[in-house]
Amino acid sequence: MKILCICGDFYHPAAVVKKGLDFLSELNLDIRFLDDTTLGSPHWLKDYDVLILSKANMTVENKSRTWLNDQWEQEIDRFVRSGHKLLVIHSGTAGYDNNRKIRELIGGVFSHHPEQEAISYSASGNKAFMNEVQTFTEKDEQYFMTMDREDIDLILVSTSQQGTQPAGWFLKHDAGEVAVLTPGHNIEVWLNRQFQKILEEILKGWMKG
Repeated sequence: MKILCICGDFYHPAAVVKKGLDFLSELNLDIRFLDDTTLGSPHWLKDYDVLILSKANMTVENKSRTWLNDQWEQEIDRFVRSGHKLLVIHSGTAGYDNNRKIRELIGGVFSHHPEQEAISYSASGNKAFMNEVQTFTEKDEQYFMTMDREDIDLILVSTSQQGTQPAGWFLKHDAGEVAVLTPGHNIEVWLNRQFQKILEEILKGWMKG
């Protein structure tokens, strides 16, 4: 399975995502990382099975400069709806308030987060693979989302002193599917074996078709 990972922005170094996904090498996945989208093309998507988006709608150098143009947005939307998969992680939910197609694929958009603190992540819903995932706690940003869809297939919730929020879900879009995970500001989250299990099982499920 071939994966294109778009990652890295002003607040979220691409190096964290790359290190956090190192463990996937055991699955013999072909992963290409792209942090500067001006060096790539949305037409690349036709060569991939899965797109991982872990990049807020800002460049690495400038938090006020967006990377997502109309062509990228249209091609990502077409990519998913034609039967491919999109995995959105952490900052991949942020900054897309006015990008209707991406926001619709995600099912909502990042609203805000309190100061970092210990966040507990627990399985939710009825996905069988989540039965093997134990509750885990890491220092992280608890993402509060503005949800546009009520029909998400919830798999993960986050709990802190601020309350409980949806932290992981699936959504179907025509022939394709989107998975969203909001944890992941710090490398410790990515290296947590329980978080890795979730990532691994999502991708394994997609490999099986």
